[in-house]
Amino acid sequence: MTASSDALREAFATRVVVADGAMGTMLQAQDPTLDDFEDLEGCNEILNL
Repeated sequence: MTASSDALREAFATRVVVADGAMGTMLQAQDPTLDDFEDLEGCNEILNL
């Protein structure tokens, strides 16, 4: 493991960690269907569940 991954694991183990990134872009790259959205087309939040 690298020092940065060790530090990240320690953070996850000891406190709430908020990470922001391009999750929506990554989800859309998977070309989700309407079924994936549970009939809530464009609601990326439902894909996080």
